[in-house]
Amino acid sequence: MEPSSGEDGNQKVLRIASEISWQKFGCLVVSERQNGEMVVIDGQHRALAAIRRDDVNKVPCIVFRELQLADEAGAFVGLNTARKPVSALAKYEAQLIAADPVAVWVEQTLKELGFVRVLTLHAAMQVKCISELQKMAAINKPRTHTTLRILAGMCRDGNTSAHADVLQVVNVLVTWMEKQGFAQMETLEERLRKVGYLAVKKEIDRCREIVGNHQPFKAAEVVLERLNKGCRTNKLTRVSN
Repeated sequence: MEPSSGEDGNQKVLRIASEISWQKFGCLVVSERQNGEMVVIDGQHRALAAIRRDDVNKVPCIVFRELQLADEAGAFVGLNTARKPVSALAKYEAQLIAADPVAVWVEQTLKELGFVRVLTLHAAMQVKCISELQKMAAINKPRTHTTLRILAGMCRDGNTSAHADVLQVVNVLVTWMEKQGFAQMETLEERLRKVGYLAVKKEIDRCREIVGNHQPFKAAEVVLERLNKGCRTNKLTRVSN
């Protein structure tokens, strides 16, 4: 279950095998399933490296018996999070197996709205900012659903993928409109889709150039000005929660 780090997985195995050190090797974490199958929960690269060595017949292990698949996934997340950085996607997929409620909600919502989860954005309706979505969902699921629903419409209209900075800005705008009622939220969605995803992204990029980095609240103010451009009445206003 152990994910590859920056280097190719096979190269990592070869490197460990060539310079194996028991002080660095540590202890493998293994699950012995009911059918007798032995699965390495943590230390797969080290296990494969040991197999390549003719002079290594045994390695130190901690063996857990009859764990459920969700238990194995939970152990993987806990071990790797505590010891070293894990890719957001690897952690997320393990959380899905472990039935983490926030991860499950995010996955179901993305599918419901037509988003496709990917590692690299290159086509319409794709999204990869999983960590950001989990943070948003943990704070407020209804708001996150509204944000994703509006963003999905923008992405479909513009035939584009969903970038993290646009997600953050739309979420800020949704937060500002929440206390102003359904009509304002409806107006926000209508104007965002009318202005279009690419124009909103352009405003966010322009704000980043001026400020020097991405600041969602500042970028949201810039986008709000664009949404109100040419509107003499019914202007969208900022009301923070």
